[in-house]
Amino acid sequence: MNKNLIIHVLFLCFLYSCHSQAGLDEACWTEPTQKMVINSQDVKFAFRWKGTHYNRGGEAFLPNNYSILCNKSKPTGSSDRYSFLLFDADMGPALSPSETNGYFKVNDDVDLLVSMVTNYGSETRLLPVKYEDNLIMDIPKLPVGSNLVSSSPAFNSKVGFSLLLRRDILGGAVTIPGNLLIATLYTVDYNFIPRPPRPDKPLAMMMTSPMGIVIPVLVECNINNGNAINIEFGRMVVNSIYDVPANYQYSQHAPLTIKCNSRLNQDAAIQLTSAVTSFSSDLIATSNKDLGVAVFHRGQLMKPYQPSPVKLVNGEALEEITLSPVKRKGVKLDGGEFTASATVVVTLM
Repeated sequence: MNKNLIIHVLFLCFLYSCHSQAGLDEACWTEPTQKMVINSQDVKFAFRWKGTHYNRGGEAFLPNNYSILCNKSKPTGSSDRYSFLLFDADMGPALSPSETNGYFKVNDDVDLLVSMVTNYGSETRLLPVKYEDNLIMDIPKLPVGSNLVSSSPAFNSKVGFSLLLRRDILGGAVTIPGNLLIATLYTVDYNFIPRPPRPDKPLAMMMTSPMGIVIPVLVECNINNGNAINIEFGRMVVNSIYDVPANYQYSQHAPLTIKCNSRLNQDAAIQLTSAVTSFSSDLIATSNKDLGVAVFHRGQLMKPYQPSPVKLVNGEALEEITLSPVKRKGVKLDGGEFTASATVVVTLM
């Protein structure tokens, strides 16, 4: 009676032991599942236009090396130093294939591509991958055993990502949600035959940080849609031209419509860049050495290279400048046509 009872207990323990390994045959995993967070430090788009890329090839996800657990039922592979892991990876359920090959739509603003380099460094795979894609990476040689503690592949130089603007950006930044699942990685022993099924537990999950990602986009502002401002002073009587900056009968007014690609409410400034006259650094030089042009903004003399304040509301401002001819004091002007040029730029304060 006692003998039968002992056999019965041992049999139950054996069944329990087998059940504990089910779904993790020849696999490596983490418990709890390791999160590899996309490295968004210093990520920015150089331009705001649709099709602009940002690429990161190293330190793309952090941490890039960590402890893992592995099961190995028998020796495999010819290497004395390494065991080789074969990857299977799914993209997160919130991501959908983009119209651009290899990319996945994150939101209306941006697409994402994740790449991984095979162990031999000569080929790149784009996620998602299946076993038949042969995405292989090495770890330290595993002995035979269960729940073996090892180190993950060194992902620092083998994983990269690219971001792609899906449309022209009218704001100053692109945002990506926090805790967004990008991809889930599974691994089994590459050298084990027949090929094991995909494990029940993943090696890692690629994620965004809980705070999400804010990617700056260059703020661009233009004046009058970038069109040249042409001023015609018309016919003037030489003796009637003032020798001091003033608003008088020969003054001409020019509207400035400022529009930015960000709907920001912010203090800004407009500034003249031009050559200046030899007789006053406050005046724009003309083709007549004895004649300059004064520019006024909001009733104040706007000197070249000196900022004059404006206020952007929803990324726009409507301003006006006044241009007045000014002659050199004490000289008699020669008649004839003259030309002058200057550039007005917008700067954010």
